[in-house]
Amino acid sequence: MDVALDIAMNYLDRTGQAVMFKEVQWKAAMAILTAWKGGMRHPIKLADIAIKTVERKRTCFWNIKRDQGPSGNQI
Repeated sequence: MDVALDIAMNYLDRTGQAVMFKEVQWKAAMAILTAWKGGMRHPIKLADIAIKTVERKRTCFWNIKRDQGPSGNQI
């Protein structure tokens, strides 16, 4: 699991998606743990699951931010 987390965090860091490193690392680790408990063991697949989870959460965050005006109200 450590190898998968290292792979995922390396990718996320190099692509600028790990600005809030601890939060991103936590989300990636939880995604890897969930997949591990589900029977997935291949480190590349585990890393891919973690990356997709973080990117999905990041996309949702940006969509919410784009839909709000400067005061936080819906546009």
